[in-house]
Amino acid sequence: MPCIREFKVIRVLNLQLSGDCGNPDPIDLTGISELFQLKYLKITSDVGIILPNCMRRLQYLEILDVMDATRVTAVPWDIIYLPQLLHLTLPVDTNLLEWIGSSLSDSVLSLRSLGKLNHLQNLHVTSSSTHPSHYLERSMEALGSLIGGHGNLKSIVVAHGSSVENTVVPDTPKVTISWDSMAPPPLLQRFECSTHSGIIFYRIPQWVTELGELCILKIAVKELGMICVGTLRGLHALTDLSLYVETAPLGKIIFDKAGFLVLKYFKLRFSTGIAC
Repeated sequence: MPCIREFKVIRVLNLQLSGDCGNPDPIDLTGISELFQLKYLKITSDVGIILPNCMRRLQYLEILDVMDATRVTAVPWDIIYLPQLLHLTLPVDTNLLEWIGSSLSDSVLSLRSLGKLNHLQNLHVTSSSTHPSHYLERSMEALGSLIGGHGNLKSIVVAHGSSVENTVVPDTPKVTISWDSMAPPPLLQRFECSTHSGIIFYRIPQWVTELGELCILKIAVKELGMICVGTLRGLHALTDLSLYVETAPLGKIIFDKAGFLVLKYFKLRFSTGIAC
């Protein structure tokens, strides 16, 4: 592969790397930090890769996608300073969310109040089976700190890193979270937190009612009651709804036409089944 540093004026870079799995030497991609005109960067790889320690000089970068780089060593934390970054796709295995969580754990400041990632519109995070549940829980806390009250986010997707869509992967760690105190991203149109990701909410967060532009909602919850149904009725733009419920309801759950005027797709699944 030619030296990346030679492509000084390149704006779109889509790397698909593969090699001998027995070769322990990672591919050095640190030269990417010198591609100052770069706007789009996607890396797909089944071999080890090394990203630059610093990427904040890529001031024009709008799209960063390393979701399919399964053996990336680390994503540099300074991408939060990229002023034009609109679309971010990365594995939860990377150190970025952990850094965000630790940097904000003792502070009431958010990344947006510090002027970071203000323009981000689409965030896609993948989880895997390689880390214990407490790691996943910390990562989700960090993710909540990142997206809470974000003024430009339109799409949030948390999915399992399996290459086969809608496939249940054995031994996927599970965590139950609430995010009840999180400020909602007001422009959010799509929120997907797949049951295969291992992320389960205690219930439908109450702040969902404030998402007037939400069209797609895919979420796994521990329990579902009529209060949750009432919350969902308030989503007047909702066209696609998928609910995965861990426990069978204690009483009747009634979905009627009230409030679901534009709904086109509805999926409801109980993991424990419903007694007749």
